[in-house]
Amino acid sequence: MNARESKLVGRYFYLIIIFKIIDTTNLLPEDNIVNMFMLGTGVALFLYIIIKNGFKLQYIYPLELKLYILCILITLVLNYNISTLKGTAYQLFYLIIIFLISQKYLTKEIYNNITRIIISFTFILVTIFFIQYSTYRENILFRNINGGSLLVALSIMILILKKPSKKNWYFANCLCLVYFIIFMAIAYSRTSILALVLIIFFYILRKLLNIKYMKIILLLLTILILIFVVNDFISKPGIENRITDLELTINNILSNRLYLWKYSIANLDGHWLFGIGADLSGKIIEKMPTSILNRLSIAQRYILSRTNVHNGFIQILVENGLIAFFVMIIFLYRSIKKMKINNEFKYMILLIIVMNLCENTLILSNSIVVLVLWIILGAQNSSIYRK
Repeated sequence: MNARESKLVGRYFYLIIIFKIIDTTNLLPEDNIVNMFMLGTGVALFLYIIIKNGFKLQYIYPLELKLYILCILITLVLNYNISTLKGTAYQLFYLIIIFLISQKYLTKEIYNNITRIIISFTFILVTIFFIQYSTYRENILFRNINGGSLLVALSIMILILKKPSKKNWYFANCLCLVYFIIFMAIAYSRTSILALVLIIFFYILRKLLNIKYMKIILLLLTILILIFVVNDFISKPGIENRITDLELTINNILSNRLYLWKYSIANLDGHWLFGIGADLSGKIIEKMPTSILNRLSIAQRYILSRTNVHNGFIQILVENGLIAFFVMIIFLYRSIKKMKINNEFKYMILLIIVMNLCENTLILSNSIVVLVLWIILGAQNSSIYRK
């Protein structure tokens, strides 16, 4: 591995990580400026590396990702529009550029520096948030409070998984954890909190119990909850009305996500294999019955008219189709399975996957979480980062 190229890749990662962290706030004027900078400099760096290596790069590229790329290119041809073209470009950026240069050049030193940058800048932003919140009693720092919460959740997971290099840093880590947890309580982002609780619970169980016993416990808990819910639901009269009322209740609890998921999938009729592309604007509302629309507020209708369905897996299913959906699931499963049980990357990926159950941070967005995920996925295909 060329030391100069590795240093250049490290500096590129540091720079775009910093920009993407700041991009979660209102400190930068326009979201697309950072994304275009990230894409443009990434392409330039990738071309430089290819040319320097005489157009010969040794890498491992999983079959699942090759199939996924084929799927998104077919989707682009079948559903060509500007939104789908942009979405395809950014997906290729993560799938090829970030994945491959991370696999080839991400050393343990670079990864440790990335985690230090994330913790440091998150600490600064949380401090600014607290200062502003004490005056205005509302969020005016982050573009979206959920975006800030996802960043803090990522930082908390890093602090939990990483052992301090010096003993006197242990106390500082604990204070930082408390600081971030207070932010999570104020921000009250249910997605981030739930993801953190589940992965920490899984992490503790894994430390305390044999993996076989843990699987049995989780399976029994799931069965008991399902029996309780189903029994309570079917044991009372008026099941048709109860279905509609239950839907509305769950939708409100999930901040309109249930209807986003249900009626975005309804758009797949006749497009199951390769999806409908990235232009979802207004299509979810069109599929909704008038009886349900009439019970929604103007704010709820606005959320349902947007293109983000707040679930990374459903977003892939709707935009890129069933084949791409299953290919990505298989890729993530195999990536996690081949890692060591106590591998730090494993818990980071699991956290981000759980986040994706209620947020779109898998590949079809330009969140800091997406960037970190594909850096890790690239690195775990190589043994370089262990050096």
